[in-house]
Amino acid sequence: MPTLSLSRPFLSLVAWCLLAFGAGTVFGFEQAANPVLPNFDRRDPSGPRGLGAQGQPVEKLKQRVRGLEVEFDRVTGAPKWVRSREEFLSGAKGQGRAISAQVAQGFAVDDPHRAIKAFLKEHSELFGHGPEVLERARLRRDFKTEHNGLHTAVWEQEYEGIPVFEGLLISNTTAEGELASVSSQFVPDLDAAANQGLAAWRALKEKPKISAKGALVKAAQNLGVELAEDDVVLEEQKPRHYAKIHAAAGRRAALLRGALVQMCWVPFSRTTMRLAWEVYLTRTGTGEQYRLLVDAETGEVIARHLRSFNLSEATYRVFTTASPAPMRPGPSTPTTDQAPVVERSLITIAALSTNA
Repeated sequence: MPTLSLSRPFLSLVAWCLLAFGAGTVFGFEQAANPVLPNFDRRDPSGPRGLGAQGQPVEKLKQRVRGLEVEFDRVTGAPKWVRSREEFLSGAKGQGRAISAQVAQGFAVDDPHRAIKAFLKEHSELFGHGPEVLERARLRRDFKTEHNGLHTAVWEQEYEGIPVFEGLLISNTTAEGELASVSSQFVPDLDAAANQGLAAWRALKEKPKISAKGALVKAAQNLGVELAEDDVVLEEQKPRHYAKIHAAAGRRAALLRGALVQMCWVPFSRTTMRLAWEVYLTRTGTGEQYRLLVDAETGEVIARHLRSFNLSEATYRVFTTASPAPMRPGPSTPTTDQAPVVERSLITIAALSTNA
């Protein structure tokens, strides 16, 4: 019976492949010494349950754009993602497909935001509003990508000078003016939503029952740290509804290093929002940063979101050249020679991606 003879370089290559793809597992994730606190959000997830009125507009839009995908925000029911993997939402210069010529002609051709304005007007039933909401919002970012001319605009929704929590509307338009995608977490009617959440919100805005310091104390307690308002010093309070905070002294200084507190409107549904404090705190001892929402009237912690996770360095023993038996540069003429097998090297890198 014939036997199969394998060369040493071939066996080395097989061994290298087994090591790289299955002979062992290297983890770049390190669990913190103290378990992280779980996320929670006590707001009513009424978005998905309240999409009956939007179902028909979505179906109409799907008839005009192939492969259309629409994803709704779980709280407000706003169209968090409107996009297609097959074609753009509009034709060039913000006209065609989902934007009719009649609607597009209502906006100047040289308007850099023509496509998104026309899209909002044409599909106001889906969003609950038209392009007029952009006039009341703050344009946070407006830039073009250098290599392909993609134009990205980001608006932040504000009401009475106070930002709406996660209230962003983002449009992406190609260099030819084709609307590529839209993302919205806007509340359709800010006036009605504020009055629905709390009729006396104007008085609360001027003199909140829970101050910025009080909100930080409530947030610290939620993280398991007892803190008194006397421990807190306002480092900066500009504008009035925003504050940088640090500890007066003592062991709590680590907790308050870089702490931020900002008043915001927190949507509870598509038609309701309340005033709250958005607090950023770093947990003492473990180093995780949390974002907490504290109701400005009741002091209740509405939500807690972990903003960081722990990674360790990862060490690998690998071939750092092209193969276990590299030959670079290659020979100038055909040859049967084989380069000598090299040893693997031990390298340590930051585990920037646990998937990798």
